[in-house]
Amino acid sequence: MWGGLNLFGRQANERQQQIAALQKRVPSAHVAAEDGSLIDVRFAEGASGKAMRMRVFLPPRFPMDKPVLQLMQHTRHPCVDKYNQVSVPYLTEWTSSSSLGELVAYVLELLESGEGEAEALEEAVEEKEEEEVQRKKNR
Repeated sequence: MWGGLNLFGRQANERQQQIAALQKRVPSAHVAAEDGSLIDVRFAEGASGKAMRMRVFLPPRFPMDKPVLQLMQHTRHPCVDKYNQVSVPYLTEWTSSSSLGELVAYVLELLESGEGEAEALEEAVEEKEEEEVQRKKNR
């Protein structure tokens, strides 16, 4: 078989294996697009128990390229940026042999446990105080 097609076929197989392993590890994960590029994961956030949804975007070259994890509702958490995208060391150090199931389970553990919520609240208070100082300077 021609090398390009063989590589593409292997990559597609690895993608399907990663998705199957994710669904086994995180039962609330379900494929939201026929091509397997979007996966929705439902969970309860921290102490509030608020129902949340995280979308996992798999790029065309996944697992060679890292996935993107984005919360579909706004939340304050140290591992979530202003665009609701998740950033954790496991993700920034992604390799083609990394496990999507491990990544998502780890992120859910952080978000469901409320770990980091106190820091996020403290950060929000500091931002408000800084905004107030800037507002007073501009008067």
